Amino acid sequence: MASAELYNPSTGTWSATGSMNVGRTGAAISVLSNGLVLVAGGADSASAERYNPSAGTWSLTASMTKTDAAPTPLVLLTNGDALVANAAQFYNPATAEWTSTGAFPAHTAEPPELATLLNNGNVLGSGTFCDYSGCGATSTTTCFLYTASTNSWSVTGSMDARRTHHTSTLLPNGKVLVAGGYVSPEVLASAELYTP
Repeated sequence: MASAELYNPSTGTWSATGSMNVGRTGAAISVLSNGLVLVAGGADSASAERYNPSAGTWSLTASMTKTDAAPTPLVLLTNGDALVANAAQFYNPATAEWTSTGAFPAHTAEPPELATLLNNGNVLGSGTFCDYSGCGATSTTTCFLYTASTNSWSVTGSMDARRTHHTSTLLPNGKVLVAGGYVSPEVLASAELYTP
């Protein structure tokens, strides 16, 4: 779908706003530091566009260069760039351009499903996007660390359980809580902590 709506928390109601230029499912989205909203990718799409809340309109911007995976949630880095972890690239709002990160280290694991900004400005990537027959991936315990200062990825501590469709939450103490998820055919009730 290309339609978009705004939620008003004061009234608990939704209202229509301008439609996107491209219909999307599974896209990554984030509010940028300049107040615009960036939406990127989606099933079979590398395109990206920005929403201007003042005008209620969408405008196309540069497309991502890698699209062989559904994008992870956009992570707003401390410098204002927006990282799509499993596509290994980030968007610079000032230049409206996508730039590749360093490559993921040679490893059997797929790129991460989720990405969580750590207090030190680096990003933890965890989980696998899919784990079912025909998806082409197998869930893994492997986690990756994006180091912003060197624009590079490395393998970091592994989870105890393989996970897909889990949650990953930065806690006030700087640790990351990874909880739940799914490993075919089992739904997980376990949780674990990552210490940077």
